Amino acid sequence: MTHAARAFWTALVVVAVAPALLAAEPKTQTEHMVVFMGDAKIGDGVEERTVTDEAITHSSVTNLTINRGQVAVSVATETETVETPAGEPVSFRHKAILGILGQMGKSGVFRDGKLHLTEQGFGGGQTQVVDVPAGLLMPEAVRRLRVEKGFAPGTTYKYLAFHPEEPSGAAVTVEVVGPERVELMGRHERLHRLTESATVGGNTMPGTTYVDDQGRVRKTTSSLMGTTLAIIAADAEAAARPDEPFDLLEIGTVPSPNPIPNARQTTTARFILRPTERGGKLAIPSTDSQVATPGPGGSVVVSVKLVANAKGTRPYAGEGVALVADDLAALQPSEFIQSNEPAIRTQARQIVGDQSDALAAARAIETWVANHVSDQTLSAGYASALETLTTGAGDCTEHSVLVAALCRAAGIPCRIVNGVAYTDQFETQRQRFIGHQWNQVLVGDKWVDIDAALGTDASRITLLVGAERPVDFLGMLQTLGKFDIVQARAR
Repeated sequence: MTHAARAFWTALVVVAVAPALLAAEPKTQTEHMVVFMGDAKIGDGVEERTVTDEAITHSSVTNLTINRGQVAVSVATETETVETPAGEPVSFRHKAILGILGQMGKSGVFRDGKLHLTEQGFGGGQTQVVDVPAGLLMPEAVRRLRVEKGFAPGTTYKYLAFHPEEPSGAAVTVEVVGPERVELMGRHERLHRLTESATVGGNTMPGTTYVDDQGRVRKTTSSLMGTTLAIIAADAEAAARPDEPFDLLEIGTVPSPNPIPNARQTTTARFILRPTERGGKLAIPSTDSQVATPGPGGSVVVSVKLVANAKGTRPYAGEGVALVADDLAALQPSEFIQSNEPAIRTQARQIVGDQSDALAAARAIETWVANHVSDQTLSAGYASALETLTTGAGDCTEHSVLVAALCRAAGIPCRIVNGVAYTDQFETQRQRFIGHQWNQVLVGDKWVDIDAALGTDASRITLLVGAERPVDFLGMLQTLGKFDIVQARAR
């Protein structure tokens, strides 16, 4: 499975749980919906809104199906939010089952300005108490805000929406476009068109939302990997129609304009990326091993040169007398990178011993992980470092989170890198760039690429740096699928 496939399924979960399709009255109401990718119906769902004297509850169940080649993979989500009659947040629970990738879940209670959060991720769990941002709105409060602001064309406003995948919420910017007659699965309604941009976990997802006079959402559209995702209110009959094949491989990989001989041994490369949309702009990062510069017609020239002969010692003590915030963040444990766990710390000591050279220690960890993760299975999902240490199973994502945890435990700043890497053959496709995940470690003042899954080479393009949670991948999905590679040279 490519990293892009995991990110795409996670993004479907992130986007699909966002709408609230239910109206204000009566006390209990049920609404069905259908989910489309492009022209293919890939899923359906049902939502309920229940009003009592004590609370207003929104609950939803969504079922999706995506094909990966000839294999159909299911995605299911269940979400419930509870608000007071005044629209204040009370609690939530959220569960996502990503087919063979496994299950993740979250629940929380809002109390005294804090969110008491319990998380069960892919292969690990934790509890914590986090601050609740001021003005955080759940679905009922958002519906009321829409009605309060009104639907006059040109009206703009912002709010902070609750989202189960991001405790700090989604920052939403809204502009009212105006009334529009919209087809909803064979019937038409006069709705208000809103242009909305939601920033979740530092990544912005633009989209269009259609609401009625009561502020309830009737249709949403957004773009993922260059394809339109639409969620549409429907009757039960339309929702029950069979899902249609939608092959993720068609949009999750990028054709190479030519073969790259000995790709895994390359140290330098030059790529030219061209946006597939007219007037489109590509956001390609530059790192110590990759320089992205604008080219003609919106293209981007990406020059890759692996960092050589970096010098530095561990444990990291900062550049000069100052500790750099970003570098320190790459030393800290996180939800999937449990570098503070005793088993991780013990394994790191066994691998690096008293080796003080940071790059030599990182290479030793890279080699150990490459050998340890010997069960190249898809069933591990986005497993945590601790689970991967235990099972020795997974693919590029499991390799990278375990490398990151061991490096951090050894005092070497290490971050996750996402992008595409060249392969001569991927299932039935030839000469493709596929979604991939690897690492960069800080050695001296340089971030050096290491890759326990494929080995380190220059036949790759970095699209995102620093993503550690599934929600972080949304940024990459705003770029992948929106460019062609028109030149690929590596040696």
